[in-house]
Amino acid sequence: MAQSKAEVEEFFKEAIAAGATEDGDPGHRHDYGGPYYGCFVRDLDGHKIEAAFWDEDLAKKLGMA
Repeated sequence: MAQSKAEVEEFFKEAIAAGATEDGDPGHRHDYGGPYYGCFVRDLDGHKIEAAFWDEDLAKKLGMA
């Protein structure tokens, strides 16, 4: 779990630079709820890795927390 959207974006950038392949740009996934922000990459062995941030303040505003 990331502590911010910026951490998700930095993880994605660093993973791609290290040879991972993109499997979902950083962004919101409305199927996961408005407070979710994440990305997906595949490592060199093909494993899918997710970095995600859950915006607790937004979740509270939306009545999800």
